[in-house]
Amino acid sequence: MVNLSTYDEIRAAIIRFHATPVLLSVGAFRPLYDVTGTKLQNLSEEAAYIGMHILTVDKAPAVVFTWLKGQKPSQRFAKSFCLQPYRELTTLALQTALYAEHTCMRREWWMSITKGWRTLLLNRIEMANGAAFVPDEDFLSFEFPLDDWKCRSIDFVK
Repeated sequence: MVNLSTYDEIRAAIIRFHATPVLLSVGAFRPLYDVTGTKLQNLSEEAAYIGMHILTVDKAPAVVFTWLKGQKPSQRFAKSFCLQPYRELTTLALQTALYAEHTCMRREWWMSITKGWRTLLLNRIEMANGAAFVPDEDFLSFEFPLDDWKCRSIDFVK
């Protein structure tokens, strides 16, 4: 699709924020549950992937989800993410990013969160990199805000 510049089959959700980004990430995963714990797919029968990217746009963070047209589990994951309260989107993005393959963060931010949260987030990375890891419905938590980038807008691209 990239070589042919045909993007008709790609769908996206773009969440823009007002802040200085503390973390950048790229990766893809097969969402078993949405962010509220509703099961999306049976991994032995389906294999819908979603890409998650935390990038900068005009020096501010943007979370971009991408998936292929027709992959309903991926679309439902992105929609469930975007339907969360704006004040929770940053924490949700940070937790989800630490499940992705390639994530880097500002040291000052990492050291500013509690040791307990750092341990929990490191455990998330270790578990996610295990071949047999399957997240459960309690994988995400909003008990403690990890940061707030102040959501500016959410757009779906078809």
